[in-house]
Amino acid sequence: PDFRSPGGMYDTLKPELLTASETQRRMMKRDPTAVVSKEIFQVNPLPYLELRRPFILNINKGKWLPTLTHHFLGLLDEHQLLT
Repeated sequence: PDFRSPGGMYDTLKPELLTASETQRRMMKRDPTAVVSKEIFQVNPLPYLELRRPFILNINKGKWLPTLTHHFLGLLDEHQLLT
């Protein structure tokens, strides 16, 4: 599931388990997208990083594979066409 789908990141968010202030937890309970907001991240990146940890760890295990777009951007970078 993606971020918004049933069973996705926003649907399964449990702010009470994240390293956040009470104010930040209330914001995330009221609006789950707050966990990825610039407002919270600039002050406290831990909620976002804790939430994304399983994804980040599974990248190295090959569970998440790069898309065609990732490969295309890699080629552009390899040929120094991204500036």
